[in-house]
Amino acid sequence: MKCFLVLSAAVGFSVFSSAKAGDFQVQPWQPAYLGIETTRGSRETAEGPERMVAVRIDLHAEGIRFVATEGNGDEPLDTESETCTHFLKREKAQVAVNTAFFTPCCRYLGSEPVDLIGFAVSQGKKISVWNRSRPVVLAITRTNEVAFLRSEPKSIENLWFACAGMDLLRDGKPVHEQNDNRHPRTVAGVSRDGRHLLIAVIDGRQPQHSIGVSLHDAARWLVALGARDGINFDGGGSTVLVTDGGLTGATILNQPCTALPRVTGAHLGIFAAPLR
Repeated sequence: MKCFLVLSAAVGFSVFSSAKAGDFQVQPWQPAYLGIETTRGSRETAEGPERMVAVRIDLHAEGIRFVATEGNGDEPLDTESETCTHFLKREKAQVAVNTAFFTPCCRYLGSEPVDLIGFAVSQGKKISVWNRSRPVVLAITRTNEVAFLRSEPKSIENLWFACAGMDLLRDGKPVHEQNDNRHPRTVAGVSRDGRHLLIAVIDGRQPQHSIGVSLHDAARWLVALGARDGINFDGGGSTVLVTDGGLTGATILNQPCTALPRVTGAHLGIFAAPLR
């Protein structure tokens, strides 16, 4: 999924002047909503900079709820594609992120039916079947517990959300060996105590801003955020993390590598109460 525009460095990233080359530098978590905090990170490498933005969701916090892209019923394929900002505003969520790999790709205007690659559950309904090419599933139960599934569940009765991706992090250790395959990444993980869902996006394909990361280093970013286990979702030009507010009703927290927001197949939204 190639990107075709190189943008200037994003504002909002602090300069880590005291950081050593190769260090994963993460700013302190800042409250954004009740139960949701945000942070940004920076890493300087010999190949170029890496820039990351993340949210941490307290699964025990009052008012935290999840919503996912629904299936399209009797229409062809699995879902109707849309941009992440459109999904967030339509659902009136506070935070939204792209999730599932999908085909066909890639569209930047309008909408079309798409096929999700791998198992998916939305609001308790299965919308896409198990696929061995995406062997790990991030699942959220009806009681806001997070689990990673590595085989198809016999029942989805207790599942509220599920989305397949690529295995990334197990018990604090990256699954993939290091390589030079750098891309923008959308990743998610769970904290060691199971209380927090961590969602991070790492920008890429923008040499002056962020060059992207390998799957190995995407896992290391999750470790730096406090994750125990993690998954890699659709990345490249699909990578985007959005919050509500701003002049248009939605604010993109990261700096996608495409001129226009990509129309993608699936999203996860989070509802939260405002800070008191």
